[in-house]
Amino acid sequence: MKDSYNKKLVCEANKKEFDQEASNYDNDENRAYSKHQHKFFSDKINDALRLVKKKEELKILDIGCGTGVSTIHLLKKIKNSQFKLFCLDISKKMLEVLKSKLNKEQLKKTKFICDDATNYLNHQKESFDLILIFGTLHHIYDYLALFELCCKRLSNKGVILIVGEPLSKEKYNYYIDQTLRLWDRAIFEQEGYKRILYFIYAPFNFFSPIINNKYIRKLKFKILRKEFIEKQEELIEYWGYERGLDIEKMKEIMSINKIKIINLDSTASLVTEFLWKIEKKLKIMQSFYLIGIKKEK
Repeated sequence: MKDSYNKKLVCEANKKEFDQEASNYDNDENRAYSKHQHKFFSDKINDALRLVKKKEELKILDIGCGTGVSTIHLLKKIKNSQFKLFCLDISKKMLEVLKSKLNKEQLKKTKFICDDATNYLNHQKESFDLILIFGTLHHIYDYLALFELCCKRLSNKGVILIVGEPLSKEKYNYYIDQTLRLWDRAIFEQEGYKRILYFIYAPFNFFSPIINNKYIRKLKFKILRKEFIEKQEELIEYWGYERGLDIEKMKEIMSINKIKIINLDSTASLVTEFLWKIEKKLKIMQSFYLIGIKKEK
């Protein structure tokens, strides 16, 4: 009963947060993507499409599509193909923003679904040739249940692409990573004394989880949450950098459902390319991408 109640709270809070943010989402400095990140997203979609079995009409599901960061890159790649695209998001207002970006031809081939992803996949039996999940699983109450449904809904030789999901934290790597992230945002968006403050505070991420969690994070991010969610301490972990995904459990689910891992590596999560290269050099992978393909029966 409690699990069902918590899931409902998470869904309602996600819906409210992204409905509130929709109109300004693409202009939010804390969500801005750099050129190298957009290139990374585009390249990974290309990698996934190369694996997809050629068909007369591709069926593609974009889970947590939001205002269309993944969707727009995808549509550029498949503009000369026959396809049916299903864009799913829990926020109606985010979907409205996405709709406004598409042309008439794209709108004809796209179905917009406002629903909880787990609920949607539980109540329909369609299979998909490609499933995209960009930075969405960590918002889901039971992300493993959703991930398992996605694996089951892949068609024969269907491909799943996951980008920008945080891994479960290893404390040493986590605090180095968070320090790099703080410097990353200082370089990308701050000016004058604000940038200096960010660089001074950044090392404290490594030494003090208390400072990191209570102060630095508040300076860095503006997170909208429903008031009653704030009071549910056990739910706070379901947002942003507070929660990481268990990749080993995800691998088990893929194995059971005969999904072969093609690529598993670090996402271009830092907007400053050279800091991301440092992160890779240090082998700090706190945010990952994954490409898998369903084996032929």
